[in-house]
Amino acid sequence: MIQSPFGSTQVLGDAFAAGLERQLEDGGLGAFILVVANATFEAGLWERMRDRLRRAHERHAQRIRSRLRAGEQLIDAQDDQLVFLKLVAMELDALGPTQYRYPDGWELQHNLMRGLRPQRFASEVADGIRTPFDPHCFNFTLAFLDRELLWQGEMNGHSVRFYYNKFPFVRRHLLMVPHADTCRPQYLTREMLFYAWRLLDGFGDRLDGAGIGYNSYGAFASINHLHFQLFERPEPLPVESARWRHNGGAEAYPAPCIVADSAAAAWELVRDLHDRSQAYNLLLRPGRLYALPRRLQGSYTASDWAPGHAWYEMAGGAVISRRLVFERTGAPQLVAELSRVGAEPAGAG
Repeated sequence: MIQSPFGSTQVLGDAFAAGLERQLEDGGLGAFILVVANATFEAGLWERMRDRLRRAHERHAQRIRSRLRAGEQLIDAQDDQLVFLKLVAMELDALGPTQYRYPDGWELQHNLMRGLRPQRFASEVADGIRTPFDPHCFNFTLAFLDRELLWQGEMNGHSVRFYYNKFPFVRRHLLMVPHADTCRPQYLTREMLFYAWRLLDGFGDRLDGAGIGYNSYGAFASINHLHFQLFERPEPLPVESARWRHNGGAEAYPAPCIVADSAAAAWELVRDLHDRSQAYNLLLRPGRLYALPRRLQGSYTASDWAPGHAWYEMAGGAVISRRLVFERTGAPQLVAELSRVGAEPAGAG
């Protein structure tokens, strides 16, 4: 078995970059898009891989042109075809490392690649927080996703897979899928919450700023197959600031936020949200969980610059692909959107 890449920040960084280079050599269009999106998210990776990405971009463009001119069907997945045609129209050199602004302590990122991703379940109107797993929809048992794996194996007594996020919005962004072959829907159980909590306890001593995000079904989970989002980020997210009342500060966060400092308390919190059929997003850090109850996707009118609030957005970030919107959006807009999306747990008060 290949050794786990989570031994240290350095080991993870090396494995993360090596995996991207391996996928670029794979030659597939989907792999190319994944590598572009991850390379543009970190300046060091972009500089390291830019020339090879240019050459791969031209190879794919030439292959597609040749097939179309010959009247042949394209063989790549339709999602990948659409994203690549957008990249051709934009030109690869128009991309660059993700840029940030921090108005009044909030976080905005200009992320062109994230704006190209397929919506999947995130585009649907949800009528609850649980729906059965559908093997005919996109899920992590699809064989072609194996090439997007960073690592899989046994960890803390459970089988788990770590996939690259194809369109990342946090550093070292991975999709963590426990027991993928059991095909569990995106509905959190006590066992899996405790598992994520224990993993973070271990990662906290080895990784520089490990964290986990989770979107319930109906809270912009784009895949109805149980998964978490692992990342490495030493900087706190806005929701972690000491200014907020839930962290002992004086100010109320614009959206309801409930915290737990033990796995048992975290599960009681999540179970209560489930009992109330309340959609929610979670942010986990070692020893601490932030739960953000919110309105179901599709049940409110979002601002045109903020079509989907998932765990990162509820934690105070914003992913923006339009340059002018990125430059002009400030704290009032972010606060107003959080206030619109956030919801007190049903039956509370």
